[in-house]
Amino acid sequence: MGLVEGSGICIATSSSGVNSPVTVSPMPSRQRSVERPQTCASSPRQDGFQDFTDKITVRPGEKQAISVRMVKDPRFKMPSVFSEIKLSVTPDRAAVFVDGLYVGHVGEFGGVAKSLLVAPGHRKITISLPGYQTFNTEVDLVPNQKFQIKTDLIKEGSIQPQPE
Repeated sequence: MGLVEGSGICIATSSSGVNSPVTVSPMPSRQRSVERPQTCASSPRQDGFQDFTDKITVRPGEKQAISVRMVKDPRFKMPSVFSEIKLSVTPDRAAVFVDGLYVGHVGEFGGVAKSLLVAPGHRKITISLPGYQTFNTEVDLVPNQKFQIKTDLIKEGSIQPQPE
């Protein structure tokens, strides 16, 4: 079995994209002239499935195939009533987490006829992309409510404009 359509892949706690292939950037080293193998955790994630975690060792320039078996999470229950969240976020390849669980990437939940369906109630929304500051918000949704989140992620190291 492979990844379930729309599964996200996290490498060393950072979301690295949706599906494969995934490129692992070198970790900072004190001896930059020495290229060493890196060991990191690979964690494909998909809402409604149990997380899969595997440790891999990657050498510079090396490609590896990882066998993944996604197993349905028996604790996951589809709600009978939904609330709808539409996302308008740049860049749209950022990972989206609801209550700490990966649900997909921004591009899946914005535009015509695309939105994120969630159970009503208090929800913590996190939007994350390596190289950008993480966006966090909390919303309280009632059944059948439509809610929109619009933001531009800020590159790490950028200076934010100060409110006047």
